[in-house]
Amino acid sequence: MSTNRVSIETYRKIKDSGLLGALQLRVYETLMHYGPLTTRQIALRSGIEPHVVSPRVTEFTEMGIVDSVGVVKCELTGMEVNAWQLRDKIPEKRRKKAERWCGWLQLDAEGRMVRVIALAKKPDITLDSGDRLIFIRESKPQKNA
Repeated sequence: MSTNRVSIETYRKIKDSGLLGALQLRVYETLMHYGPLTTRQIALRSGIEPHVVSPRVTEFTEMGIVDSVGVVKCELTGMEVNAWQLRDKIPEKRRKKAERWCGWLQLDAEGRMVRVIALAKKPDITLDSGDRLIFIRESKPQKNA
């Protein structure tokens, strides 16, 4: 892909908007100048490790600024992999994933909640044997039938 596929105007808007972080911008610029490229090719051209490039490509697909242009054979591994190409588009802001909370409740003999023992994103607590506790986690709301 050549630079004219993504207009200079789009590139400047993206760069000035601050929608892309530093690593995202390096990946974007690499694709802009050399694409279409595989994730490994982006890593080699940009100097960023492949395990860091891959999540950026995923973010770009979520933002709607990159498309797979087909499957190619990786020269290094021989595996079939996607080649990526930028779209001439300003990225959409990514939605933040909802935080999932979970925790432990202490119950009395009748099963009523006495207190919340722990409430966290990833609870990691040690419990005394003999406490009557239940583990709670966020679940998806039930749809009414």
